Amino acid sequence: MGKYVKSNAENAWVIGKGVGNSFGLLSNTTPNSLMIGFNTTRPSFFIQAFNGHNAGYVGIHTIDPR
Repeated sequence: MGKYVKSNAENAWVIGKGVGNSFGLLSNTTPNSLMIGFNTTRPSFFIQAFNGHNAGYVGIHTIDPR
């Protein structure tokens, strides 16, 4: 949802705006995750599911919050 965004995995969500349409996409390739960012190619906020029944991972300005 947004402009210049792309998701390439199952249940991978993106909210916001990338930098441009060719190499400046805000792209999410992590399954079962949500990425939020504005005018960037890296997320400002990232949430990833945990395998199992526990809580997931949350990261600020990172792709892998673990």
